[in-house]
Amino acid sequence: MSGGAGLRAARAPSVKNKAPASKQITAEQIVRESLVFGEEQYQAPERRITSIAELQEYRVEKRQQFENNLRKNGGGNLREYLKYAAWEDTQGDIARARSIFERAVESCDYREPNLWLKYAELEMRAKKINHARNVWDRAVTLLPRVDQLWMKFIHMEEMMGQVDNARQLFTRWLAYDPDHHAYRACVKFELRHNAPERARETYETYVAKLPGSKSYLSYAKFEARQHNVASARAIYERAIELLSDDDTYDETSKDLMDLYVHFAEFEEHKKETERARAIFKHALDQLLANQTGSRDETPLYQAYLEFEKRNGGRRDVDGAVMHKRSQAYEERLKEDPLDYDQWFDYIRLLEEGVADDLAELREDIRFEEESGANGASVALAARVDELLAPVRDVYERAIANLPLKAEKSYWERYIYLWIKYVVFEELTACDVERARKVYELLLNEVIPHRKFTFAKCWIFYAQFLIRNDKDLSAARKVLGQALGMCPKPKLFKFYVNLEYTLGNIDRVRKIYEKFLEYDPCDSAVWQSYAEMEAMLAETERARAIFEMAVAQPVLHQPERVWKAFIEMERTTARDRNRARSLYDRLLEKTNHTKVWLSYANFEYEPLPVPMDEEGSDGAPADDDAPLQTRVAKAREIFERGYQSLRRNSPEEKEGAVLLLEAWRAFEKQVLEALQAAGEPSPSTDALAKVDGLMPRRIKRKRRMADEEGFEEYYDYAFPDEVGGEAGNAAAGLKLLEAAYKWKRAKQDAGGGSNPGGM
Repeated sequence: MSGGAGLRAARAPSVKNKAPASKQITAEQIVRESLVFGEEQYQAPERRITSIAELQEYRVEKRQQFENNLRKNGGGNLREYLKYAAWEDTQGDIARARSIFERAVESCDYREPNLWLKYAELEMRAKKINHARNVWDRAVTLLPRVDQLWMKFIHMEEMMGQVDNARQLFTRWLAYDPDHHAYRACVKFELRHNAPERARETYETYVAKLPGSKSYLSYAKFEARQHNVASARAIYERAIELLSDDDTYDETSKDLMDLYVHFAEFEEHKKETERARAIFKHALDQLLANQTGSRDETPLYQAYLEFEKRNGGRRDVDGAVMHKRSQAYEERLKEDPLDYDQWFDYIRLLEEGVADDLAELREDIRFEEESGANGASVALAARVDELLAPVRDVYERAIANLPLKAEKSYWERYIYLWIKYVVFEELTACDVERARKVYELLLNEVIPHRKFTFAKCWIFYAQFLIRNDKDLSAARKVLGQALGMCPKPKLFKFYVNLEYTLGNIDRVRKIYEKFLEYDPCDSAVWQSYAEMEAMLAETERARAIFEMAVAQPVLHQPERVWKAFIEMERTTARDRNRARSLYDRLLEKTNHTKVWLSYANFEYEPLPVPMDEEGSDGAPADDDAPLQTRVAKAREIFERGYQSLRRNSPEEKEGAVLLLEAWRAFEKQVLEALQAAGEPSPSTDALAKVDGLMPRRIKRKRRMADEEGFEEYYDYAFPDEVGGEAGNAAAGLKLLEAAYKWKRAKQDAGGGSNPGGM
């Protein structure tokens, strides 16, 4: 068979009929049938021994089997020896089992502890104590570093009541310089037999052989359990002195920290809270003073926090927590001193930490001043400065980290550090002079005004001068300096609001003039300037300002100025002719649909009436035009707008449709108003005229600009369009409509005689 044929034969056959079988079989049924119909497992017949001869024969066979297994494995398989010895033990032949273990010691690895454990346990079960003692002695002599052998040997002697033998075994064991486990076991043995002095001697040997926090802590806890407080304290002090001088333990060693923590907890348990606090503070000063890593995560500091939470007052706890968080901020700021958000959080933490103490000192100062004790108040003021010194230090460190680039985006967060610093000095520290110095330093030396500035800083300084010095001239000088060095719209607006609030209208006008010289293209400035004059009843001034604004060659958002100008003539001056003239002037500049709609709405609505001229029933004044006149004017504007859009902007069909829809809504509103006025059957010719001007909506296709193919869009065909593509489409629609009418008329005429005819 070829290779290709072999692959085709090995490939699984494809299933042609994939329909489900009529009879479904579950996996549970398959498993159940396999259990029911499966073959039973073979079980060897049970052998019954009824005589001594059969027993001897069975033992010979079994021993022969074990010996064969040992020969197969070369005689060095410890597992087979253990099975062999265990079987002989079950047969009650201890001598044979002992012989097998001795063969195992000679043939196998005698360094296997399990061999000696099984051997000794055999002798102990057989109550052969001397044999067991010999086995244990051989085991610990050959394997002195196996603690389990020593422990089993000592346990046997102790259970037999041979305390002296067990103590001698401990002495032999400790001579090999074992690990901590041996010393602790020896101490527990001595305590079980009421020999605390021997246990103390063992501990002295322990700390001499294994000097470290583990041994000293165990020794100190032993003395504490014996109620020897002075001895326990002395042991802690010995341990700290020893480990502090040892070169193998650095200042950040976990063992040394644990020793301090346990020492403090011991003092706390003995109700010596101050001693415990002193131990913690000494440890923090000695161990964590020069640490470069994070201090808050150390076990020593965590234990100190828990101690303060249990035993300290609210201030102690807050102080501990604040110290912990301060260390964390210091570590982060060492990595990135330009992270101003971290500086903000750090400063907020310090301010919250001194808030309560500062409030108490303020109360004391107020009380001393009221009582006339000036000397005491001066001392308290010095304490306030001392309390605020760390906060000021952090502020100074924060503002010393200037941004790397002289770009405003890099300075935005940095400037708020200065602002927060000033607010702290003025409101928290109540030091106005220091706050003034900070402002002057910021504005005169720090901010590069030739590249960029911050208007808020100038404004805050002016408000500061007005608030604390009541000096308007100084505030005006600062604002004038700001406008001269780095004018910004925000500064102009604040200066305008300030002078307007004070009622200095002439100053306001001068500032507006400077503002317009700075930016004559800002329509909002022109609008606010003119609206201020209109509010002051200076209509001619406002009109002149608006005229200057609309005459500007370049103006941002000129529609705002035109709208405000028209609104002033309509509401304040109540001059419909001037407003109409403004609309006409605006339509000379633009042909936008919204302008025509606003113009028509203006002609239709009555002029607003001032509150002092309005009648009791709210009727408009007599000098306004009647309804019929206003309706006619509005229709005229709609007509003009439609004609202008169709003539000057024929491609803006959406605008024309929007105007026609607004015109139709207007005509419906007029009909409703006439009916409400009592006219029984108002004319609907105007509405019909508008309906006749409404275009048809046509779906068309056009080639896509960037891609191949066509896209559908909607176009409008107006009745006045003749010729061209739109006219042809309209003519085609009219022809199609006439064909439909002819067909319906023909079907109606001949439907009865020839219903199925062609």
